[in-house]
Amino acid sequence: MIKPQLNILVISDLHAHPGDPRKGDAPSYYSTNSLYGSPDVNPLAGIAELINKANLPVDWVVFPGDLGDK
Repeated sequence: MIKPQLNILVISDLHAHPGDPRKGDAPSYYSTNSLYGSPDVNPLAGIAELINKANLPVDWVVFPGDLGDK
């Protein structure tokens, strides 16, 4: 018997903020400012492409906490 499988991508502790993620005092590498939306600055910008290229099955995406910085 084949057991059903659920594939969950867990993304946590983003601490999103409106500033420049490249600055030394930035609370994280994830900015909510559209100026910093490219994959070389925003680690989430290319996540869908990474999942597709790696052929990873993802059924659910879960953000368990610390989405925002404040």
